[in-house]
Amino acid sequence: MLTLIQTIDNYGPNEEELQKENLDKLLADMQNATEGVEQSEATLNKTLRHRNQLLYGKDSGLYDVVQNVKKYVRSVYGSSSDQHARISGITFTMVG
Repeated sequence: MLTLIQTIDNYGPNEEELQKENLDKLLADMQNATEGVEQSEATLNKTLRHRNQLLYGKDSGLYDVVQNVKKYVRSVYGSSSDQHARISGITFTMVG
């Protein structure tokens, strides 16, 4: 729209918000906001990948470690033991 307006020589609206200078400023503000969102999204995605590695990394993630601890406690103390009863209630769910 701004490209079209710039080709019209006699474009001169009375409304201040529709004047070329203000539309140019609005476009610049929108582009800056979009850039900020893109940067934030990139940071979020990087953080989510790191979180997923910590939680769900094969053999070293929290999910696998907890499952292995539960299996170990069950094998050492038995499935009817007090130790097993205390940790069996701790639930972790794999998401994604």
